[in-house]
Amino acid sequence: IKGCEGLEFSKNIKRELNKSDEYKKLLVFFEKIVSALCYIYNEKRKDTEVFNEELCRYLYYWLGDKINSLKYDKRIFKQIIRMIYGELNNNTEMIVVCSYHDYNIYDLDKYETHKLLFNYSKDFQNIENDTRDNQRPCDEYYYKFIEKYISIYKQAHSECKNKTKHQFFCNYFSRLFQENEYNKLSSFTCIQRDNIEPVLEKRKEHEHEGHARNQPYGHA
Repeated sequence: IKGCEGLEFSKNIKRELNKSDEYKKLLVFFEKIVSALCYIYNEKRKDTEVFNEELCRYLYYWLGDKINSLKYDKRIFKQIIRMIYGELNNNTEMIVVCSYHDYNIYDLDKYETHKLLFNYSKDFQNIENDTRDNQRPCDEYYYKFIEKYISIYKQAHSECKNKTKHQFFCNYFSRLFQENEYNKLSSFTCIQRDNIEPVLEKRKEHEHEGHARNQPYGHA
């Protein structure tokens, strides 16, 4: 794969995925996974001091989506994530590219919550523009899309404020969102109307592509 020439983790990951029938299913994404790892590895190698750590967050949720799409259980999800990160960081230059301990979430329900919050932290400015003054028309899909984000956000905010959530989660939440933004982030809405397909049809792309604009290695 271009850009990965001479990097051990490429062939090591392929070897590990070929070790069991369960792992082999992920080979369908092998080239995309290795291309993503190569991009991040090369970015970290350029200058560790100015490396954009957000790339590691994108990588974790991007990888998680690929793994979850194959309906792996929690045990396999954990094993694959650990293996991939282990191979990525086991390089001849001894560079810790991304630490999986920072995203050590293997409960798939919790993973989904963390992912949605992360996506919302990247998408909310697009949503703010789309729902200016909360008077913009939208279709049912986009209305429910916003509602889902806000519901997850408000629940997390409440649980952390009332200290009923684990500190690891609340530290994560506070890194994503500023407390003084609560009123804004909890109130986005639009006017739902039927048969408005010509109106901002592109909005349906937000769930899969809105946060991916900052992913140089792609999202497919």
